[in-house]
Amino acid sequence: MDDTTVKKIRLISRIFFLIIIACFFLPFVSYSCEGMGLRYTEIASATGLDFMIGTEVEFNAKFLESMKNINPNGDSTDDEKLDMDVVTNDMGISENEKEVKISYFVILAFSVALLGLILCFSHNNKYAIMIGIIAILGLIFLLLFQLDTKKQLTDFYNQIGMETIKINYLLPYWIACFFFLLAAIANFATLKKPKRSVHFAEPVLSEDYQKNLE
Repeated sequence: MDDTTVKKIRLISRIFFLIIIACFFLPFVSYSCEGMGLRYTEIASATGLDFMIGTEVEFNAKFLESMKNINPNGDSTDDEKLDMDVVTNDMGISENEKEVKISYFVILAFSVALLGLILCFSHNNKYAIMIGIIAILGLIFLLLFQLDTKKQLTDFYNQIGMETIKINYLLPYWIACFFFLLAAIANFATLKKPKRSVHFAEPVLSEDYQKNLE
C-alpha cells in the first residue's frame, strides 16, 4: 500500500484511539436496583476511570429520594441498612468503603489504547500489525471486564438467593469496543499487498513472416 494511504489510515487510527481514550472518562456502567419498593431504579454509575483508580460511589439522587419515600423520616432502620449493603456489596463496590473496585482489565484496555495512539504517530507500515494486535487486545480486555463484572453479580445472586441488582453497559463502553475493532480492521487492511497488473508485450513479427503475409 502506498505511503499516502498509510498516512491517512494512521490519521484515522489516531482519531479512533482518541475517541476510545475519551470514553474511559465517561460512564461505562450503571447499576439498577429492584426491591424495597423499587423497580430497577438506577442507583449509581461508574466511569472507566473509576474502575482504574477506585473511587467513592455517588448514589443517584432519584434513588436516594426513593429511599426517603420508603422511610420518610430519613433515618435508616437496621433492616434498611442491611438492604443498602445488599445493594452495594458485590456490584463492583467494596463492602466497607463503598468504593468502585479496581478492574485490571479496564487498566489494561486503557494502557493499550495509549500505546496504540503513540504508535499511530509513526507512518512506518511495519507497525500496522502491532497496532492491529493492540486494538484487538483492547477489545478483548473490555469484553473480559464485562464478563468479570457479570460473574461478580452472578456469585452475589447465588449468595443472597435473589436478583436485586442489574448492571447496564452504557454507550461509551460500547463505543470504545466498536472503535477498537475499527482500528484493528483499518491497520490490518494496510498489510494487504496491491495486485500487480500484468502487461503483455505486443508481438514482434519478423520480416520473413511479414513478407509471407503479403
